[in-house]
Amino acid sequence: MKRIIPRRKKRKAGRPTLYDPDVMIPLVLEHMSLGASKAEVSLLLYKEKGITPVTMWNWEKKYPEFFNAIKEGTFLSKGWWMMQGRIQSANQFFNVALYVVQMANRFGWRRKDDIVQTIKGEVTQKHEHKFDFGNLGIEEVEQLREIVAKGISRSPKPNGLRITQRALT
Repeated sequence: MKRIIPRRKKRKAGRPTLYDPDVMIPLVLEHMSLGASKAEVSLLLYKEKGITPVTMWNWEKKYPEFFNAIKEGTFLSKGWWMMQGRIQSANQFFNVALYVVQMANRFGWRRKDDIVQTIKGEVTQKHEHKFDFGNLGIEEVEQLREIVAKGISRSPKPNGLRITQRALT
């Protein structure tokens, strides 16, 4: 006769998860609605709670509500940055170049610099800056146009003339 030994319940290996949707989702949305990127939220979670970026990435795969919060947060962050550009465009101390670089790095704007150098007895250089705004909507393009126009109107010209927004239309 075989003796039946009751099986022990398996214990989960590792420490319990720190994921709590009631804490993590509002935290993500709060910071991203103020313009924070996913990387910045990851850094915040690491500093405050010891949660690594890999853990955050695993949570996105494991918990659909966390994935959706990150996705919504990215939308909120982009909105915050667009609003800052619109609001600050009237500010004479607004750094347009820094804003364009921020938007390029955060939201995929592309810039291509072509430098052409021709040697015919003398050296001439031609610099072209090209941006690919194919992924922008109509409203975003109009907003960028306003910001750039304001930046141009504040730039001093060599002969002392200033290009105004009126002159661009």
